[in-house]
Amino acid sequence: MKKIVFSISVIMLIIAGVTLMLLYWHKDDKNAVVSEKDKVYVLSVNEPEKYNIYLYKLDNIEFELEGKSIDLKQVLLSKEVTMEEVLKQAEKDVEIGKIKKDFLKDGGSKLFEYNNYTIQKSNSYCDTESYPSITSINKDVYIYPKDKYELENSVIQEEYYVHFLDKCEVELYHKLMNESKRIEEVIKEAENKKNSKIEKDGISTYIYDEYKMIIEKEPTSSINKKNIWIVPNGIELVYN
Repeated sequence: MKKIVFSISVIMLIIAGVTLMLLYWHKDDKNAVVSEKDKVYVLSVNEPEKYNIYLYKLDNIEFELEGKSIDLKQVLLSKEVTMEEVLKQAEKDVEIGKIKKDFLKDGGSKLFEYNNYTIQKSNSYCDTESYPSITSINKDVYIYPKDKYELENSVIQEEYYVHFLDKCEVELYHKLMNESKRIEEVIKEAENKKNSKIEKDGISTYIYDEYKMIIEKEPTSSINKKNIWIVPNGIELVYN
């Protein structure tokens, strides 16, 4: 009887161990996929003009540069290729009819539309009727999935440039856009509430239930304003 009980105990321990291992592996695989596809890489460019490059939620990006196929994301992150080279190639691809080019009605931002992603070279003038005192121009580059264009949801108030990803907090976006709420109020509310706060490398992150607010301490965008990101909790910003 003792042998039977011992055997059953051993079998149960083995089953429990295998189950835990499978759960651990599954968790790692899931996190590996989610963490990579949900990263927004931020690259700063100083020459010939200061701007940022945002690689938005893309795993690998096939791009043909001067007849050679490359992973656009990897070569930009490693700085093997400059954004200027990529943009020149994109213009050539338009000329030969390989891709389409479109423009946004914001001052001349260009959209280069490839099969599964879009390269947006911004040239948006901010001296609109809504913001007559602002004369800066956004020169940043956004590379994002072709069927998921949410990066136009940005608001400029005073010294801040507020980005909304994945339609996160749409109500707040409209309040800020219509100027019924100021971004300074939002920041004060975040400071006063007992939300989880992370400080790292001059960046403050406030964690809410479904989203997080990321505030850069110093201006890093081409319009010389502090970036604020309102993003779902699953998205991670990676500065390179």
